[in-house]
Amino acid sequence: LLCCMAIYRLSDPIAAHLLMEERTAPMLRILAFSVPMSAVHSCINGYFYGRKQTAVPAIAQLTEQVCRVACVYALSTRALSRGSAPSIHVAAFGLAAGELISMLITVAALYSCMAAGSRSLRPLTALSGRRDSLLATYRSILGMALPLTANRIVLNLLQSLESVSLPASLRAYGYDTAQSLSVYGVLTGMAMPFIFFPNAITGSVSVLLLPLISENYAVGNTKAVKGAALRTIQYCFLLGFFCMGVFWLSGDWAGRTVFHSPLAGHFIRGLSFLCPFLYLDTTLSSILQGLGMAGRIFLMNVLSLLVRLAFVFLAVPVFGTTGYLWGILCSQILLSALYLLCLYRFLRRMG
Repeated sequence: LLCCMAIYRLSDPIAAHLLMEERTAPMLRILAFSVPMSAVHSCINGYFYGRKQTAVPAIAQLTEQVCRVACVYALSTRALSRGSAPSIHVAAFGLAAGELISMLITVAALYSCMAAGSRSLRPLTALSGRRDSLLATYRSILGMALPLTANRIVLNLLQSLESVSLPASLRAYGYDTAQSLSVYGVLTGMAMPFIFFPNAITGSVSVLLLPLISENYAVGNTKAVKGAALRTIQYCFLLGFFCMGVFWLSGDWAGRTVFHSPLAGHFIRGLSFLCPFLYLDTTLSSILQGLGMAGRIFLMNVLSLLVRLAFVFLAVPVFGTTGYLWGILCSQILLSALYLLCLYRFLRRMG
């Protein structure tokens, strides 16, 4: 609620000075209302993931996406029927509506679980007997939550800086304002979602890996931790190299046929080399989180993003979009190497 009020009241200065686009202020005010709803359903999703019950989060996410698309379609159709062009604000309304539906579904599922008298929903005070005190329980939770929160905030700030700076660097390379925004839109709105699509598989695996690794690490089952980590690395590399080959061979076709943009095809082929490292990083992050290394993940992610920003400011004005593709590849390779080194040293200490 505090974040909601802050974003709503400060939407104009955020739009003007942080996003460098005053027209985003109305959308920020709409999106502000989705923050409390997102917080509630994220917490409940985390509870069900911890119990290895993925049905509720999966249903909530699917319903959220369907509601979001349906809301955008309905509002756009209504605008067109009145003879006016749909506003981009309908996308913000769709996102807020999706978050509302997702929250209602997860709250109803949690209430149903409580009504059924689930033993695992006993008060937190019942857990205090297993530890020194209730304070120790909160300290343990915050010890992992605070670095993760700092990680998300800093990464969002750095990514926002990258998003704002990239069009400016493209203008320094020689594009005019319209060209730079067009190239940026093709890269982030067409090529990157295409590359990130298989990441839905590794993302689902990483969500389930976190409680699995945490549980086995807590009980000292070193063999299970090592086995899960090694199998995950092998399968992610196989998936990554397979997708790299597919995107490299079909990139030009996808750009012309799917997006009607040869430039999108060029970007898809260039980004295809990310796949082995991109998919691996997603799962390695969950493994390291399960081993209680959220603070180190934060530092490694910041270092990786700083490398990308360095390429945005130094390479893009000289080499254009090619410099940015180099920066993404170098940052992902660096992140993979750091994750693997950290995991190797940890597993080696475990014996």
